[in-house]
Amino acid sequence: MAIVYRLVKGSPLTFAEEDGNFSDLDGRVHSLESFSFANPIDAVTVSGNQLTFHYTTAAGGGSDTVTLPTAQWNGRGEWAPGVSYAANDLVSESGNLYLVKIAHLSATSFDPGEQIGGQHVYQFILGPLGQTETLGLAGSSYTLQGTDNLKFYRTTATGGSVTVTIPLNASVAIPVNSEVSFRQSASSVLTFAAAGGVTLNIPTGFSAATNYLGAVVTLKKVATDSWDIFGAIVTP
Repeated sequence: MAIVYRLVKGSPLTFAEEDGNFSDLDGRVHSLESFSFANPIDAVTVSGNQLTFHYTTAAGGGSDTVTLPTAQWNGRGEWAPGVSYAANDLVSESGNLYLVKIAHLSATSFDPGEQIGGQHVYQFILGPLGQTETLGLAGSSYTLQGTDNLKFYRTTATGGSVTVTIPLNASVAIPVNSEVSFRQSASSVLTFAAAGGVTLNIPTGFSAATNYLGAVVTLKKVATDSWDIFGAIVTP
């Protein structure tokens, strides 16, 4: 029987009509479940970019293979200014590897957060895999930079404190998963401050600061404007 629709009928369905509708739908589902395909698929396999469907036929068996579309990455070496880069080019900069997402002419200086039409030009692929760079920090203040991933800063200031500011991603684009470490190597204590709009995830019961010589603290970017802080931080 055909399904009876309340809107078409213009009045509530009777119990018999409701039962008839359910019976009709159940019959249709049963037909699909019991349908016998002439060449049923037994398995699907993938090898590289080849997708193969294996099936049973009257003659015993068969298969059909299709080629999956794949993108080829092109190594371009160290990033340089004034170079025409194409989508899927790979460039390295400060030990980090980036994938070019949008064809463009590179600027005078590298900006990992550069955008064109609201889309990121570069996608961070991987860093120098544990290779850190040790640097001195002489001033009383420092703002994280886009190339600070895996940097290890040792302070040399004495008296007062050294304030490390974590900037908004819109101001300084630092790749997610970046880690930057600081060591209080002189008498000035280290304090860590988040710019407006940035979340600094401080462990409960602690403050974002050091208070003794040799203390090491690490900042790790876990989201666009969210950072974890851990290490030798102090209780309030």
